[in-house]
Formats: sequence, structure tokens, C-alpha cells
Amino acid sequence: MSRNACIISLLRHHNDIDHIAPILWALSKSGGAEICAVVSSRRSLLRDPRLVFLGAQPGVSISFIEDHLTDAEIRKARGACGEEGHIVLGMDDETVHRCFDRLVSGATSSLVALDWIMNDMPEIGFAERVAAWGNLRSIPVVSLPHGDAPYINRMFRPDAVADSQADNFSRSAVFDAVFVPNRVCAARYLPHMPAERVRIVGSPRYNSEWLETLDGIDRDHVSWNAGADLRIAFFLRHFRWPIHWEEAERTIEMIRSIEGAAVMIQHHPRSVGEDEFRRRHPGLFQDGPGVRIDRDGISSRVVTRWANVALDIGTSAVFDAVQLGTRILSIEYLHPSRSVVSHFIPGAEVRCRDELHDALRLYRNDSHARLSSPADERRFIDEMIHTPDEHVLPRCVAALLEILEDSAARSAPTVAGSAAL
Repeated sequence: MSRNACIISLLRHHNDIDHIAPILWALSKSGGAEICAVVSSRRSLLRDPRLVFLGAQPGVSISFIEDHLTDAEIRKARGACGEEGHIVLGMDDETVHRCFDRLVSGATSSLVALDWIMNDMPEIGFAERVAAWGNLRSIPVVSLPHGDAPYINRMFRPDAVADSQADNFSRSAVFDAVFVPNRVCAARYLPHMPAERVRIVGSPRYNSEWLETLDGIDRDHVSWNAGADLRIAFFLRHFRWPIHWEEAERTIEMIRSIEGAAVMIQHHPRSVGEDEFRRRHPGLFQDGPGVRIDRDGISSRVVTRWANVALDIGTSAVFDAVQLGTRILSIEYLHPSRSVVSHFIPGAEVRCRDELHDALRLYRNDSHARLSSPADERRFIDEMIHTPDEHVLPRCVAALLEILEDSAARSAPTVAGSAAL
């Protein structure tokens, strides 16, 4: 049975959905291709409200990767990766080829989009196998890496102490194109591929069009301490990142000492289950007067809407706060890098405890006080989010469809290599 042009997207976890769901939504509105979004990690992710929303759009299907494998292939892959591992880690070349042949079966033209791109990601081997399959079939495979470059410096990774260790993106050359939100991200990939394959499109996750749509999808709200004079959102990085965690605990103690302050702490979603980290840093996990740990899994967008101040230690969650006009304080003394917030918005930079304490007291006492310049905040949005302009999602759609159409013009229509299940 013949199908229209088809775009296959692999989704691994919430970060992938944050970044790729807006693009898939915009593609569905364009009608330029059928969309098949495939969750590759765990079936429970299919219940994510954004995927439920996407699945209700015309021309969009949402599935789990095991739905496209035979029982024998599932057993084989599980035997290689273990029952607890993501099944893609156990998929060999033959299984990858059969799976993706089924996914594109009957399509007049196809394109595969996924996230995995860094050298040290466990899934990079799977991504390379998908890229090799695409090369054999003349089907483009592109990367839509999540992340909006919260650090401006090169050696931001945990173990990078030399330029040779800072480059974690050399294997990106296997992709036909890489889509990035800004020039800071583009610099990671330009040493490894021609400039025309690095597409600077703006931030799919944080552009205004998607955030307005997201507010209609995610109707959660925070009622805790809604009347506090100082409502602080504190977004933490993954526990493996080089953050001065002991000092982060002291920062929470400082906030607790400020009358009228309330802080909501949101951990990275893959840090909260780490028992050793919790044991060593109990202050990051304890509720108390004026302190609440988010255990409900609400989105960073909801926490940001509740807050009137956001604390940054190098996480792109605060990009949303800049968009909303929330006052930002970038705590540089908690990490060894240079945040893009401090780079573009110098007035938000905090270099010691005294500066943080004084800024929080100022913001508590004066709801209109602002240490950062509106012009700097506007420049941040222009350089990091709306690059080169606010039409981010139409630009993503046009670029993907251009790659799809160019590929179709160079090759015959896709013919299934294996029978469908």
C-alpha cells in the first residue's frame, strides 16, 4: 500500500520530547509528510501529555519501538542489552535494518530524525547503525540534538580539562544534517562537517509559538506559597555535572533564612533516583519551611510560571524564564563554567554569596527592581532562542521538507526491504 512522504522520529526521554515535539507538531500542521514518532526507551513514556497531544493531530502516529520488531528480534535485542536496558542498545545491524525498513514501508520518500549525537552517549552506536541504514537506502538521517547550550565556554563537560577532551561531537559527521538553535551550539559541529549541513534554526523548545501552545497542553499549576513575596525557582543539573553541590545546599539554607522567601527546587529528572547522591547531599532533597522539592514531576514551565525569580546554574530551563520576563540570577560561583545567561545578561551574574543574598533581599522588597537590562535580555532571546528571527518552527519544517524533497528527487521511491509485521 502506497503512503505519502514519511518522517520517522525517535524519542528517548523527556529531553528529546521537549525539543522534538514542537517540530513534529509544526510538521503535522504543514501537512507536508506523515509523522511516525517512535519511543525507544520505555512504553510508559507514551503517556506524556505532549505525545498524547501529538497523537491526536492529523497524520501523526505514536508508537513504541518494540511494536515494530518481531518477538524473535525483541528476545535477541533484550538478550544483548538486558531487561533493564533500552532495547536499542541491543539492536544489531540486521535488526536495525529490518525495523526501519518496516517503518518506511510503502512511503514515497522518507527521512529519519533523532537526537543522539554525542560521542559518549550509549545510543550513539545505534544512531550510527541507523545512519548507515539510511545511507544504503538513500534515506536522509538528521539529528535534532536537545539542549540549547547553557554554557558559553568549550570545556564545560565534567571531565574536560584540555581542548582534546572538550570535543564530544566528532561522530556527528555521520548525519546528513544537524539542526541547532544558535551559533553557540553550531560551534560544536562545524569542525566535523560542512557548514551547509549545520542548520541554525532557533530553539524549537523555547520559541514563543510553542510555549503558548504548551500552556494549553500542560494545565498544571503550583499553589504552594503562591502569595510569598519572593517565589524562587531553582533548577538543578544532573548530579554528574561539576556543580559545587555542598555550596548549593548552603545556598538553599541562605534562601531559607530570608523572611518572605519560598524556593521550589526541581532536580534533573535522571538525578532523583541516585541513592548515593541523595545520601551525600540531603539538603537538596529535604522539604522545610519555605523550601519544597518538586516530587510531582511537573514541568519546568509550570514552575517558571509560579516563580518571580529563577536561579541559574547552567541549565536551559531558565531560557523560558527569560522569555517570560522573570528576573534571573545566574550563580556562577556554583560551577566551573561560564553560563550563557551571564555572558549575554551581565546584570544577572552572581559571583559570591553576598551578591546573591543582597539581590534576593532587593527583589523581595521591590517587585519592580531589576538588576539586568531589558536590552540585554532581548539580545539573549535574539541570539539564543529566536535565531535569526522568531519564525523558528516554520524554519524547521521548511528545512526538513527541503532535505526530504531533495532526497526524493535523487532516488527512486522507497521500497520495503522486509515485509511488514
